[in-house]
Formats: sequence, C-alpha cells, structure tokens
Amino acid sequence: MILETFPVGPLQCNCTILGDEAAGEAIVIDPGEEIGRIHRRLQALGLRLKQILITHGHIDHVGGALRLRQLTGAPVLMNEADLEQLDLMDKQAAWLGVATPETAPPDESLTDGRTVGIESYQAKVLHTPGHTQGSVCLHFAPPTCPAAIPPRFSTPSTHVCWPCLTPQTSSPATARQQPSLTSGGATRTCGLAAVYSDPQSA
Repeated sequence: MILETFPVGPLQCNCTILGDEAAGEAIVIDPGEEIGRIHRRLQALGLRLKQILITHGHIDHVGGALRLRQLTGAPVLMNEADLEQLDLMDKQAAWLGVATPETAPPDESLTDGRTVGIESYQAKVLHTPGHTQGSVCLHFAPPTCPAAIPPRFSTPSTHVCWPCLTPQTSSPATARQQPSLTSGGATRTCGLAAVYSDPQSA
C-alpha cells in the first residue's frame, strides 16, 4: 500500500494519494490545488491514476480536479448534488482572494452506496449532505485496507476537512448520526471527507 496525505492550497485541505505499488495504480482524493506537485508525486511513485474522487464541491477540494484530469486522463467523480458549487467557483475564489480555477462537471457521480477505488483498495460511498448537499464520505473497509488513516483537521482555517468516520464511529449508520464537528471555534455540519479502515468492523 502507498498512502500519502498532505495539505494543499491556502486552506491546507488534505489531499490523499492511495496506491497499489504492485498494480501500479492509484486514486487521488480532493486535489484542491498544487496539481503539479501531486502529478510529480504520482510519477515518482510509478502510479497510474485511475480515479479522482471529490468529497464535496468547495474550491479547496475540487479546484485542481480538472487540471489533474487533463494531465492524467483519469475521470473525476463527485456527487451530482454539488454541481451548483461549481457554478459558484468564482465567488469561492473571490472569498479567498485567488484566481478562479477552471472546472467542469464530473465524469461520474459519487452516488450513495457506489463502490469506488482501485481493485486492491475499494471504498463504499456514503452520501452525507450537510456541509454541502453533495458531501460524501468514503469508507474503506477491511480486509482490503488494513491500515487506519488518522483523523486530521485543516488548520488554521475553521473548515473541517477530516473526518466523519473514525475507527470508533465507522459504520454507515453511525456516520450519518454525527451531527457536527468543531475546529478553530467554528462548528460544521457533518458531511465531510472521511477515508478510514476499521479493523473492528470485519
């Protein structure tokens, strides 16, 4: 397993590369910015990108998705309920004081219950509206993903990027019951990025 999570962009949103070195395949989750860096890392690891997964349509999560698709040919997947967020990209960029990134509708929708990922590491999509209407969580269940990814929050901004699921609250039902998470003094409705395996749920 290749698992690398690192902050990108002014809001320091977590971007994740999850790959299978034997198969030479990977997915990227939430490439909000710094696409050159992400692409160079995929090349250095010898990984062919299979999917670009967007957990919701805010600029810090989706801003670089189209550029990464152009560089790799990998399809972009995002829940269609967040298409309206793409129409507001200029307003989101103005709020941050950055240039408006080029975006396009996703190639496929992250619908509730869908399986995504690469063959070795597959995740179930959980539609968790709240933060946005199209927010999703991704549940990587064992035995395909034996290592737990620790929770991380985007700081110093008040936007909670990570997580909805934890090893203690990783079932779909429990995930949807989580009402809110707090970071930097601001409360956000649950419905954010989550990428976890849960060794207790096998």
